[in-house]
Amino acid sequence: MAMILLSSNSLKETFFTTTLTFYYRRIYRILPLYLFNILFTLLIVPIASFTYVQSDLWPQTKSALTFSTNFAMLFEKHDYFNTGLLYYWYKHYWSLCVEMQFYAIVPFLLYFSKRLPLLISLFLIWPLIIGGCVFLIFYMLINYGQNGAQFTFTMLPARIYEFVGGFIAFHAQQAIDIYFDDSHKILLAIKKTINSVITVNILTLALLILALYPVKLIDVYTLPATIVLTAALIASIGRTKEKNEMKFSLLANKFCIFIGDASYSLYICHWIIVFLGKLIFGEDQQHKQLILIACFIFGIFVHLCIEKPIVEARLKPSTFFPWLIITYLAIGYVAYNIDYHPEISNVSKDLFHNKSMLIVNKTAWEDIILEIHPDISAEIGVLSWYDLCKTGKINDWFGNGSLKILLIGNSHALCIVPGIKLATKGMYSHLKLFTEPGLTPFEGFQYGRRLPELRQTVKDFKPDIIYLIFKYMDDFDEPTIGPVDFRVQTMQEMTDFLSQNSKVLFISKMHFYIPHYSSLKYAEQMYHNGWSKDYLMKQKVTVKKFEKTDISETARNKFIN
Repeated sequence: MAMILLSSNSLKETFFTTTLTFYYRRIYRILPLYLFNILFTLLIVPIASFTYVQSDLWPQTKSALTFSTNFAMLFEKHDYFNTGLLYYWYKHYWSLCVEMQFYAIVPFLLYFSKRLPLLISLFLIWPLIIGGCVFLIFYMLINYGQNGAQFTFTMLPARIYEFVGGFIAFHAQQAIDIYFDDSHKILLAIKKTINSVITVNILTLALLILALYPVKLIDVYTLPATIVLTAALIASIGRTKEKNEMKFSLLANKFCIFIGDASYSLYICHWIIVFLGKLIFGEDQQHKQLILIACFIFGIFVHLCIEKPIVEARLKPSTFFPWLIITYLAIGYVAYNIDYHPEISNVSKDLFHNKSMLIVNKTAWEDIILEIHPDISAEIGVLSWYDLCKTGKINDWFGNGSLKILLIGNSHALCIVPGIKLATKGMYSHLKLFTEPGLTPFEGFQYGRRLPELRQTVKDFKPDIIYLIFKYMDDFDEPTIGPVDFRVQTMQEMTDFLSQNSKVLFISKMHFYIPHYSSLKYAEQMYHNGWSKDYLMKQKVTVKKFEKTDISETARNKFIN
């Protein structure tokens, strides 16, 4: 971007002309394939997904069309790494949205930069921007917990240092060309070494190792390392077309060049293939490899048949923009009006709403089981999610009994409501819910939200019975706050508090043990695979993790007990 906007040719043009040309090139390069994937997703998802509903797809499409997916994910508290976001069809667009938002401001940044002395930009302006970005990252992480982490991952102000690395590389190359003249033999030797193919290959190998090393490295170190190495690599290459020595570089390999050319298609199209693959195959490792291969094949096909012909056509704005407007309108119309969803059978509805009450009657239930087949199981999975787990419209139920019952948990606690109502039928006068998406009801965990309000609710409500039900959360494995013994202590303190403020406390063992379970995933796989697949959930025993850690014997035993 710096080369384009600060080249000798662009400097001869007006700022307005250069900026418009830059914007058009970026729009022409990015939007056709971007819109193609949106349209393809709109057409294929309703056909392939058993659980699809239009109300989910339209808001996501609006965010994608306006390049605000990262804002939507932040405001809706959607974590990109949450495996439950399989049905967020454009979630990978967050990074391209950051890129497009940066394109909107980059001409103005560079317009300001080129009016300052080169060394001022190189050693003052860009380092100050990086320093401000780093300060913002730590400020958000320290003060806003999980929301801060989501902000720093998906929002431009916390990502701008990555782009600035490229500006520094460009200005460093300029400084080398200006200040490394014939009178500085030592500097000339350094320049020759920096530009050597050996150095280029070393930097390239280091970047490949960071990218392809099969163990996830710590982001706080690897992201800055990647930016620094990439900037150094770009600065050392300079104008590669003028250097014959680059023909010996790894970067000149024809396969690497081809994958680089196809990388945008691979990025744009991969998630819909992952989505379809997970619907059909599930999560096992063998099928993940097949999905990866399918992503490459489909991405390369799109590159050769769609992306490359469009780029080579070099359409003029007078031709391109009318097609762009028509495509936008067509996508908006399809996204807003398409409403395909299989009608749930009356048998499933009756079973879910009425006959499920007979589960306590063994004889009646054995008769009902004879009616159940995979399609009904899939439909019940859909009903359980959209009727209870997702909507959660009712937070209080009133009965003819005498007990006050409080249900505490995250969104998955809502799925347990029918069972609790059945088990306590005729016993409760008031059944109250305290639920929060992503809630882990203990301090010291990144998903530990609304804990003061939770404690106050317990004190005010004065329940006779408390049900503590929440799905296994990732932050049990990788907590971000405090040592392990502190986390165990806070778990014990909360359970003590709940016990002291109720007559009976029930804690759901199942929800500790089953990670990443979703009735929607179950419904999709049941619909696609029937009962021929093994649906046993992978189990994690949280207690065993504490048994293996170096914490106090008293704290561990209290937690296990």
